[in-house]
Amino acid sequence: MSRHTVRPQALLHRRRWLLLTVFLLLLAVVAVPQQASGQPTTGADLECPDAATLHFEPGLTSTPQRQTISGILQVGTALSPSTPCTSATGIPYQGATGKIEGTGVLGCTAAPGVMEAHGTVDVVWDNGDKSVVSWETVTYGAVPTVRAKFVEGPLKGSEVIQEAVPTGVTGNCGATRPLTDGGFTGTVQVIPL
Repeated sequence: MSRHTVRPQALLHRRRWLLLTVFLLLLAVVAVPQQASGQPTTGADLECPDAATLHFEPGLTSTPQRQTISGILQVGTALSPSTPCTSATGIPYQGATGKIEGTGVLGCTAAPGVMEAHGTVDVVWDNGDKSVVSWETVTYGAVPTVRAKFVEGPLKGSEVIQEAVPTGVTGNCGATRPLTDGGFTGTVQVIPL
């Protein structure tokens, strides 16, 4: 093998990470809210370390198809007692768990105008309060953009910003072994509107 030849197994590994990154971005990277001047807002009301696992059914292949999306989100002390959420404005929450649900047409290759997804995250805060976050794709391409905001409960109306790094994937986007599961860790911020 020449030094410029890439082994098929290495290509498959790179493709899995790229695909997982794209789909975690689909669910996790949220457009930064803009002020009237067009500059990003600053001053998150709440910031938490987080981790999530996602499941796609029937699983992502190279052909976009209807998927059911489910998963679990842990933030702050729900992730680890030593990593509470922080708030410069006095929001009392230290952690939360969330049930992720959604549907959409998704595949392992970007198909602008074809792929879309939307859903909710049912959040239970460490003190028992409950909130609902609604999310939807708003643009698609090499880096999809997802809009998410609190629509019920405490923090209603606030937007969510997520920065995530993939941690693992199950499947390889092939017809016989679709990508069914993935995970990420990162930081979530709640921005008041």
